[in-house]
Amino acid sequence: MDNAKDHYLQQIYPHLPESAHAILANYPAVRFIPQAGDIPLAEHPLMMLVGLTGTGKSTALEEMRQQVTLREDVPSRRELADLVVIPFGQSILNAPIEPVKDREARFAFTRAFHQQVAPGGIAEAFSWLYYAPTDGLTVSEGVRGAHEIRYALEHTRWKIIELWVGHITRLERLSRRRESFDQVESTDVSDLSFLPPNEIAKVQKMLKKGEITPEAIVTARAESISYGNEPYDATNSTPNYRCIPIDTLAPPQTASAILSVLE
Repeated sequence: MDNAKDHYLQQIYPHLPESAHAILANYPAVRFIPQAGDIPLAEHPLMMLVGLTGTGKSTALEEMRQQVTLREDVPSRRELADLVVIPFGQSILNAPIEPVKDREARFAFTRAFHQQVAPGGIAEAFSWLYYAPTDGLTVSEGVRGAHEIRYALEHTRWKIIELWVGHITRLERLSRRRESFDQVESTDVSDLSFLPPNEIAKVQKMLKKGEITPEAIVTARAESISYGNEPYDATNSTPNYRCIPIDTLAPPQTASAILSVLE
């Protein structure tokens, strides 16, 4: 869509719920209209931590805070989705512009934004922002899936670090999470085709034993539709990108591995 940012600011932003308008108030260094000294966020060399839900991004960031000083003055993926992507998707699909909690519905609106507005998805929405540049390590966790990672690598100065765990490990982690954001309306577990064929029988047994929850299946399946099921580049041959498998790493080790890449 041509001039998508202008359309958003003129036709969608004024109609956002108050909760969405309040998001940027928490990030005084970020805005849609630049002020003196601001630069496009795409030109700032921030670290973008990537990972599907349940891979351990939040835990890794918490551990990193124990080792270095982080600047976390850029909205997260979830916040930018609530501010830009989901309202834009709702307008495309003629849905009411209102907060959305159901994970599958959020993915549907996000896909509409990617397919009809911004080929770079949320990574492209991040590029609409301007930033008051600062010293120190600026971090965010806002990019997901091959199309978003590719856009960021081609259009920004960001360092992309993708955390990766095996499918069953992630389903176990999703099943143990007790986060209010993890809400789904459907608990249909009949379709496990998003999993590698050699893992389906094991997952079915774990479901019967209660070791994996239906909600975890629904979330992982919906994410696989939008973002795929494999790392962007498992060979780590892409400049400004690194995939770190963390199945066997404790959180402090994960944080150290991330920081060693940045060094």
